[in-house]
Amino acid sequence: MVWCIAIPLQHVDSLRKRSLTLHRLNGYTALTASFIQTVSGVSFLIYGYTYSHKNLLHIHYLSIGGKWIPPFFWPTFEAGLWAYAPVFLFTLVRTVQTARAKNLAQHRKWAVLHTIAGYVIAINRLNVTLLVAWGDLLALLPASVKTRLVGSPSFTDVVDMEISGFAAAAAYAYVISGVWAVSQARKGP
Repeated sequence: MVWCIAIPLQHVDSLRKRSLTLHRLNGYTALTASFIQTVSGVSFLIYGYTYSHKNLLHIHYLSIGGKWIPPFFWPTFEAGLWAYAPVFLFTLVRTVQTARAKNLAQHRKWAVLHTIAGYVIAINRLNVTLLVAWGDLLALLPASVKTRLVGSPSFTDVVDMEISGFAAAAAYAYVISGVWAVSQARKGP
């Protein structure tokens, strides 16, 4: 919650210009929260607390009626986090380094990229919400339609679909944030 409040404040130009001291103090708070998020997230990975497929290298895919629907495929939630954590940490470190070096143009660039990396989590939550809503709507369909779409899944199959959906929400959050980051990186100072 601290991060969600502190980070947007860092990007308010009028606040930064009016009180550099507040900007710095809020920046220390935001980046400390980022570091804590990194440590806790990596700890979840190390200790196996992620809600993910048992096989780290498993590839999920969208299928309807048992047929794969290209191009929808994605890694496990855990594999995605292992790829995401270094990006989040790298942008955090570069934000701090450029601030300490008083390289304000680069600091701003890295701060924006770090913010985008952090918003992966919020975008993921939105994606999960949309997938749950979609699942709730599908549950209202007649049994014959559901059988055509997903067959007659066992409880284990339903759990596997849920794990796959959770991984999809994260994977597409990475894609959305990646596109956002590239568009920001291409902007001039």
